[in-house]
Amino acid sequence: MPIISLSSHLGSKAARIARRVADATGYRLLDRGFLDEIAERHGVSRASLLDLLDNAPRFLGIGSRSRRRNLAILQQAVLEELLHDRIVTIGLAAHLYVTGVSHFIRVRVVGDQEERARALSEEQGISVEKAARLIKLHDRRRLHWSLEFFDLDESDPALHDLVIDLGATPEDEAVRTICEAAAARLYQPITYSVKCLQDQALAARVRVALFDPYPDIEVKARGTTVYVRAKAPARHRHRRVAAIKEAAQEVAGVDYVEVHLSGDSFRQATAGIP
Repeated sequence: MPIISLSSHLGSKAARIARRVADATGYRLLDRGFLDEIAERHGVSRASLLDLLDNAPRFLGIGSRSRRRNLAILQQAVLEELLHDRIVTIGLAAHLYVTGVSHFIRVRVVGDQEERARALSEEQGISVEKAARLIKLHDRRRLHWSLEFFDLDESDPALHDLVIDLGATPEDEAVRTICEAAAARLYQPITYSVKCLQDQALAARVRVALFDPYPDIEVKARGTTVYVRAKAPARHRHRRVAAIKEAAQEVAGVDYVEVHLSGDSFRQATAGIP
């Protein structure tokens, strides 16, 4: 069955819609409650994961390695959870790092700024004026965040399969539209799509396993073969390749590792991998 990913701006009621869609479809809701499990499993704090998701980097280089490590951990945990499908996910930025998976439905929920301000005002017990200022600040931070980590503007409609404007669409109709999309043949899992998700989960697992010694590597996977791109000084090239291969082959699901240190060969080797 498909996976439904909802994303939104602050104050757009997307969390409530996600819960209703999960209830209507019988899917499991994967939201920020999952951060507790990630934190416990990987020995990181929940606060650091929340900071990663909610705040753009303040100064280049300060804490950036820690944030990138937390992002790698988040991606691995979420991707492996999505392998079970029948999930509605929100608040974990999955719409930005799950790629090429046709049974992954990206839904963007948008709303009028004044309506968002009123909703946030009621939710947090603050004035509408303060809520409006918070929304503008949040929108700027989210744009910076998605550009910084993924080079994408997450509000771009082209990134999403469905864009629902709550200013023009009643909530009940929004829920019904999303449920109908999940039932459409277009979004049912096919072998290629399932393998794409499996490949991304394996690549994320290897990325986390190798992050501490090799924070700047790029990893892709196809089946049980993993492709790694890394940098290395000329005199340490052979040693670096051997060390990366040895570490990657210890990861469950990896049978073969191919390491590329520079040039276009990596892109050629991984052509067609999302």
